Amino acid sequence: MTHSPMNLMRRLLQPLNRNTNLNWGIRARVLMLVLVPAAAIAVALSFFFITVQIDDLEKSMEERADAAIDQLATVSSHYSLKKDAFKLRELARTTLSQADVLNVIIKDTNGRIVTNESNPIDKQIKQSRKYSHRAAIVRTTLTEDDQGQTHIQGKTIGWVLGTFTYKNTTARKQTVIFEGFFITLIGLIISTYLALRMGKNVTEPIIRLTETVHDMAEGKLDTRVNEKSKGEIGTLEQGINSMGSVLQETHEYLQHQIDSATRQLRTALSEMELQNEELDKARKQALEMSLIKSEFLANMSHEIRTPLNGILGFTNLLLKTTLSPEQKEQVITIKNSTTALLTVINDTLDFSRIEAGNFSIEHIAFNLREILEDAVTLLTPNAYDKGLDIILMMYSDVPKHVFGDAVRIRQIVTNLVSNAIKFTSRGSITLRVALEEESNKDILIKISVQDTGIGISPKQQKQLFQPYVKSEEPGTGKYSSVRLGLVICKKLIESMQGEIGVESKAAQGSTFWFTFRAQIDKSKKLTINKSNPLSKYRCLLYDKHETSRLAIVHQVSDWGMDIEEADDIDRVPSVVFDRASLENAFNLIIIALDKNELETNSFKRLVERLKVNKAPIIVLATSVNKNVFNELTDLGASLVVPKSIRVQQLFDKICHALTQRESSDAKPHSQKSTPVEAMQNLSGINVLVVDDNKINRKLIQALLQERGANIIEAKNGRIAIETFAAQHIDFILMDIQMPLMNGLDATKRIRGMEHGQQRTPIIALTANVMDGDQERFVPIQEIDLLKLINKWISPDNAGRLIHMVEQQPKPSVPEPSETQRVSAMFDRKQALRLTGGNMELALELFQMLVNDLPNMKTKINQALNPIDYGKLESIAHK
Repeated sequence: MTHSPMNLMRRLLQPLNRNTNLNWGIRARVLMLVLVPAAAIAVALSFFFITVQIDDLEKSMEERADAAIDQLATVSSHYSLKKDAFKLRELARTTLSQADVLNVIIKDTNGRIVTNESNPIDKQIKQSRKYSHRAAIVRTTLTEDDQGQTHIQGKTIGWVLGTFTYKNTTARKQTVIFEGFFITLIGLIISTYLALRMGKNVTEPIIRLTETVHDMAEGKLDTRVNEKSKGEIGTLEQGINSMGSVLQETHEYLQHQIDSATRQLRTALSEMELQNEELDKARKQALEMSLIKSEFLANMSHEIRTPLNGILGFTNLLLKTTLSPEQKEQVITIKNSTTALLTVINDTLDFSRIEAGNFSIEHIAFNLREILEDAVTLLTPNAYDKGLDIILMMYSDVPKHVFGDAVRIRQIVTNLVSNAIKFTSRGSITLRVALEEESNKDILIKISVQDTGIGISPKQQKQLFQPYVKSEEPGTGKYSSVRLGLVICKKLIESMQGEIGVESKAAQGSTFWFTFRAQIDKSKKLTINKSNPLSKYRCLLYDKHETSRLAIVHQVSDWGMDIEEADDIDRVPSVVFDRASLENAFNLIIIALDKNELETNSFKRLVERLKVNKAPIIVLATSVNKNVFNELTDLGASLVVPKSIRVQQLFDKICHALTQRESSDAKPHSQKSTPVEAMQNLSGINVLVVDDNKINRKLIQALLQERGANIIEAKNGRIAIETFAAQHIDFILMDIQMPLMNGLDATKRIRGMEHGQQRTPIIALTANVMDGDQERFVPIQEIDLLKLINKWISPDNAGRLIHMVEQQPKPSVPEPSETQRVSAMFDRKQALRLTGGNMELALELFQMLVNDLPNMKTKINQALNPIDYGKLESIAHK
């Protein structure tokens, strides 16, 4: 602590300033308590007495004026107003000589002035208050009546008017006021003196007590009060001294404790500095471990998904072969178990990313209906296998083109629909999309998934969005785990400023719903095509399920078609024939069949009753089995598609069916193949498969070689570049994570080698979902792979594809059974076209090809080891 002169001066002046403030405060209060009541009483009394005296002065003056005028009127009554005018003037002058009289006037009863006498007055008197009084001049006479009684009678013969001034009275008022103020002032002075004298004995002890308490508050706990007073103040002085002693002892004790705690704190701070250094090192190590963990999860994702991909792929291929019922059931079990394991891995990795905060929400433009159709299409086979109807109902006011995270929305819908299928054994799954709110800034979309499954009890609903919640299937005692899916959905939805909830009762089905905010893509404004190709057609729709029928009606109505509904398949023929002869006959019949109707002869009986019908019949089947489609086509269906077909595809197929019917009513026509089916024959297409995993390469080879594609393998990026440089490649499937050179680097090198020429389509394959926010991994499916190839291979190349027969490699000529199997793949129409309509020549050439296949395989193998491109070219040309 410094002791500068300025600080010392402040410390010396502080008691003086403090005492001055305290003295003034206490004395002011004492003076207020004594002087204010005394002053108020004195002023009130003075005001009262002054007011009374002023009133008395004015009344006295007025009484004197009245008496003088009355007396003059009485005296004047003894004179005649006409004859004694001189005497009356003398009387008036006599009255005028009295104090405060300004003017005296005597008048007769007719108002004529007999005399008017006035005192000379100055300007001050003219401006002062005046008082006037009038008295009647009454002359009395005595009269006797007939009884001899005397009566006094009075007669007014004139009037006396007098005017008086208040000047003298006002002067006396001022004197009274001055005297009252003087007396009040003397009283206040005396009261103040007495208050100061009496308050000194009270204020001085209080000031001393205040100063002592102030010193103690500043830390001077050794300060004490001189105990001079008696009574209550003396007792207060003793109490303050006792309090000071206690505070001093407590302060000394606390100071000792503070010193001890300070020493301990310094020791603790030293230890904390060491711990902070250790924590900093630990944090850096944790960051390094986090990076290692991310790399580990990425590698684990790749390593686990790769064999699972192989298992699923070859399981699908195995299901296409001829299997016994027991074998088929076992293979399906393997497929389902692998899919379940893949789901667990997906959920675990997603949950880890969300918990670590390693994910972000994208804001890109997308078509909402297409995203939902992707999810429904993916899950349709599972639903149809269980006999469930899956319905997508998107209301017309919902914008289709929006900005948001398409991947996350598809992931959430896929999870909810998948759970609905899992916990529903019969009935339907309905996916509804509605517009909840709309503003200039954004919109709020609500998507709900309603099922007719086992339902969820209120107790279970409270735990739904926690990891690994199980729900019991009613009546079975079995538990099915919902796993992490709903937890991930909740996190993603909250990131999109939305909410998720459930409405359900046990054994009565469930409805899961969620909302998310998005922005409308205004660049994709919807335009109404006035020349809609379907607007002139009339359609009959049969679907016994009301919700499903309503969804189809909404969609067909949007295309401008006139639609009539039927909920009983037996009524369809009568409705068709009733309108057959009318101008508004049906141009199209849509029949929606559920699993029970597909397993019975309902459609067969319907077709038999509609034999004379010319309108195309389109069947929407709750199945994806091509054998079922072929059977329905053979029964008479013009077109058979899954009930969950994409809207645009259904539109195109309906247009094609109606066009075909109109252009060729007399000629029977077969169902037009889908784009994927048109590309099932890939002869002449060189596909380079780049993957370090042999199982993946073998799977893709098995999927594409049976379509006639030429598969070239490369196990890393370097070999892929060498292969691309050595031969023509039409299509490349590129794995991302590979040794020596990854897929991204290899793609960049290949693009550099093209030198601006036509670019070769390259499709990335990856099982790593940790590097960024790409879509969730989906195992390779044959249909998806064929769609990709169809999308990127030009129609010209597709038109030049020719049918070739693939022979399974055997060392010898096939046995008759094998020949028959290969002959089943014989395309007679193509053979006739190539041989100019000569079937015998076609069969001969075909048999020669079959017999020569083993020899060709041997030559090819010889040319491949070591590789001889010239020899291979010659064999391929042959």
